[in-house]
Amino acid sequence: MPVETPASDSFREDLVADGINIKTEGLVKTYEMGAELVQALRGVNMEIRKAEYVAIMGPSGSGKSTLMNLIGCLDTPTSGKYWLAGRLVSDLDDDELASIRNKEIGFVFQTFNLLPRATALHNVELPLIYNGTPAEERIARAKKALEMVDLVDRMMHKPNELSGGQRQRVAIARALVNNPSIVLADEPTGNLDSQTGEEIMGVFARLHGQGNTIILVTHEHDIAQHAHRIIHIRDGKIFSDEAWLSSPYLDRAGVQDLFAATAMGSGNRTASFAADFQRMFAGFDGVAGQHELVVERKQIGSVDFDLLLLLAVEEDFHGHGGLVLAAGLQVVGQ
Repeated sequence: MPVETPASDSFREDLVADGINIKTEGLVKTYEMGAELVQALRGVNMEIRKAEYVAIMGPSGSGKSTLMNLIGCLDTPTSGKYWLAGRLVSDLDDDELASIRNKEIGFVFQTFNLLPRATALHNVELPLIYNGTPAEERIARAKKALEMVDLVDRMMHKPNELSGGQRQRVAIARALVNNPSIVLADEPTGNLDSQTGEEIMGVFARLHGQGNTIILVTHEHDIAQHAHRIIHIRDGKIFSDEAWLSSPYLDRAGVQDLFAATAMGSGNRTASFAADFQRMFAGFDGVAGQHELVVERKQIGSVDFDLLLLLAVEEDFHGHGGLVLAAGLQVVGQ
């Protein structure tokens, strides 16, 4: 006789109130490979909040793609629980799961998955066709989605008339057309050259800045650095979970909060990071201090470092503003 799910588990109002969009508890996925059982996931516990930008990293066979399939409701776990927007996914029927995949989650794949004989506009329309959206509204929303990725001028072109980067922009627009709560991107730059890949990551950064939740699955460290948080998967388990500040679109208010946290002596992670910066700023009139700043600049990204530097000068960073400007410019020039 099946065990009934407690009503309190079926819908978690506390998760919604706390802004937690995704929560997993003890998520396990086991595959049968002939007579052998292969555990792809071994008890994953994870929370992702609304409007977070998260990268899931791991080598081939680590379980990251399996985790992505479970998050995207493309597969079901062997055991464990997964709540999406407060709802326990295992309690949903096939129609409800299909609706989630169509409306709540926007998928972006490495291989684009575009219809070769359809225009960019028609490719973006497809999710709206499937859910019965009227034609006039469908076209308007598809155009708006293409606008968001700067591709309106190419909307009547077919995939073979577009560059790799433009095709990926079409795929991103298709993911956005239903205004999903989550954009789930699987190796979105895998088929692109490095310059085009950076342009696509710029698109994701802008989307995140507009309030979208972005979950990026990748094995490339440089790509993962664009996210604000990196979850490392190894052997089916979360190996590490780190919050970062490394985004080219780090907002000014966030950096000012970072300075304020340091001034108040707060014990949170942001304050700790700011305190490290203060320590380096205070001592970088020497060669060793300048070297430390060069290393830090490489770790958090040149754009973020330069923004921190400029704001430090403007705020006089606890009396070190002039010193920051003098030595910081030397660091930037290296």
